[in-house]
Amino acid sequence: MQSIWIGLLVLAGLFFLQKAGKDWGRARRSLRWPHVEGVVEETWVRIERDATRDPGDPQQAFYYPCVRYRYQVNGQTYTGERIHAGATEGWPTRGAAEEVLQPYPQGTTVRVYYDPRNPAEALLEPGNAGSVWVLLVFGFGAFALAAWLAWK
Repeated sequence: MQSIWIGLLVLAGLFFLQKAGKDWGRARRSLRWPHVEGVVEETWVRIERDATRDPGDPQQAFYYPCVRYRYQVNGQTYTGERIHAGATEGWPTRGAAEEVLQPYPQGTTVRVYYDPRNPAEALLEPGNAGSVWVLLVFGFGAFALAAWLAWK
């Protein structure tokens, strides 16, 4: 049974590190992407509640900053929602998520960086890998736990 847990932890570690590498690579490549002007169509904060917690607990939700913008490349119109190359971070308060959205009020002209090989892939903050550090912590943490179980 212990070897099954070790195997699952190693797989989880590989998954998190692969995702972190992919996000980091996209962030690095985005520094060389061309940019065009776009317009912010909408911003909002998405709330995800933790169903395992007491509904009266103020810490039972995470708040995710969301933005939708429109841009054109070679006469083709695209819509993007990615702020940076990493996964969108969830914040413990609405105020923290709204702070991320401050530079992007509705109707604002923004600089949109797009992948020249796939213009549908775009972001607003090139070089920013977002929460890649969280993925690294989970990845290395899973490996450390697997090593501890194997040694134990």
